[in-house]
Amino acid sequence: IDFDKYCIIWGRVIAPHSGCDIDSCQLECNGSEYTFSVDVNIGSEGYQAITHLYFWEVYPKIKENLPINYIINFHS
Repeated sequence: IDFDKYCIIWGRVIAPHSGCDIDSCQLECNGSEYTFSVDVNIGSEGYQAITHLYFWEVYPKIKENLPINYIINFHS
């Protein structure tokens, strides 16, 4: 990956059970800040234990001086 042109955004979501999975990750910029949204599907059944879901996506290089707001959306 050419990190002069691209960046990787990664992270972890703590989910309520092992049947959860990540549907999508999206990065949007409104000019003064970025919003990174992670959609987590909690509809599947699983073990009732806290689960760590990891995500990563490659995006075109972001502006380093703009803040990033993270939004986690849980849905079934």
